[in-house]
Amino acid sequence: GGTSEVQLNVVAKRILERCSLRPPSAEPCAWPEWIRAQGVDVILAGGMGPGPRQRCADLGITVVAGLPDDAPEDLVNDFLHGRLSAGENPCAGGSHDHGHDHTCACH
Repeated sequence: GGTSEVQLNVVAKRILERCSLRPPSAEPCAWPEWIRAQGVDVILAGGMGPGPRQRCADLGITVVAGLPDDAPEDLVNDFLHGRLSAGENPCAGGSHDHGHDHTCACH
């Protein structure tokens, strides 16, 4: 759903810590700056529209979108070991008729 972010700190291809963080804004388009301020440089996501994706890229955040709804730890381990492959990004076209609820002009 996008209302909770998971941050995983990794060293030597091992997960050291997991914590759930709630963005200060309910508006996903405001999240890239906040996410970068948390020290995040890679986002593993089910989907992300082109506007937020570009904002992340501008901030030096790599986005891997189109991922399955697997446990965050499994996705991170697959990413760290080069086994993660992105699928179709449901938000790539900017259409938002697929189950989440927000309006903004960043797409």
